[in-house]
Amino acid sequence: MSLYDSLGKRMGNFNNAAYTWSGFSNGPYQGQCVTYVRGRAKEKLGVEFLGGFDSAKQIVDVAKQRGYKTGREAAEDSFIVFGDGRYSGDIWGHVYFCEGISGDDYFYTEANSNNDAKVSADDGILKKGSLKALMDNKAFLGFVYLKAQNTKTETAPSGKIEFKKGINYTLSTNVNVRYGAGTGFARKLRTELTPDGMTHALQQQYACLKAGTVVTIQEIKKISDNEVWAKIPSGWIAIMFSGELYVTVKRTVTADVLNVREKASQSAKIVGTLNRGEIVTVTSVSSDWGKTAKGWIHLGYTA
Repeated sequence: MSLYDSLGKRMGNFNNAAYTWSGFSNGPYQGQCVTYVRGRAKEKLGVEFLGGFDSAKQIVDVAKQRGYKTGREAAEDSFIVFGDGRYSGDIWGHVYFCEGISGDDYFYTEANSNNDAKVSADDGILKKGSLKALMDNKAFLGFVYLKAQNTKTETAPSGKIEFKKGINYTLSTNVNVRYGAGTGFARKLRTELTPDGMTHALQQQYACLKAGTVVTIQEIKKISDNEVWAKIPSGWIAIMFSGELYVTVKRTVTADVLNVREKASQSAKIVGTLNRGEIVTVTSVSSDWGKTAKGWIHLGYTA
């Protein structure tokens, strides 16, 4: 059964010893959000996330002290921590247990959402929220990743765009044709292009191929990660300059969910998500990041 089919249903078994151990079903913290998520982590993952905090909003700092990885990257089987905002006068914060992710949707369970401080029928019920709205929520403090593989810092795979000889590319903008690879080389005259090149050039003295022209790459010269030139039958053209792509580059998402960010940074605000198999057009690059119509994505999770 999918998470969508399980919406509105209780995910945990409150008769499980995990919830007694956490203090959720008995003790001074009965029914509280912090003891519920500890019980859920124990029941579902076998993770014993110990206490040592007086409020939900302290969980992120406590987690860091214990070596857990934290961040704003959405991940299933994690804690979602808030500083405030649940109800008027709330100073304790709140915490969800993230049950899963699908596109822009995240699925979560919680306890004490209505501030009744007891185990109620609405505790542990699967609910759904928007990742974009979550990232925009000023009370959101971050995720605490509970799975063992998430407690270690992982390096994202390289995402450099590599151009290949013998491949046809489509120009995404008008491009000057030069005698060599670099702006230090003079532009060719239009009449110096091949006959096919002339049919796809602007009607002017100097050679400039029109956007939409399909060119065949005969040789590649990489000046830097942000500047690449290509030799075509008519001469040399820039296919990437100052990070801007002058040819159409499409990438297919290989991650289950790929965050789209406001800037080319892992810490930048998430403005959307892409799902595995989606194809996007990259218009510029910055290191391992690519700019799309929706925002920046890490190219290491595309092919």
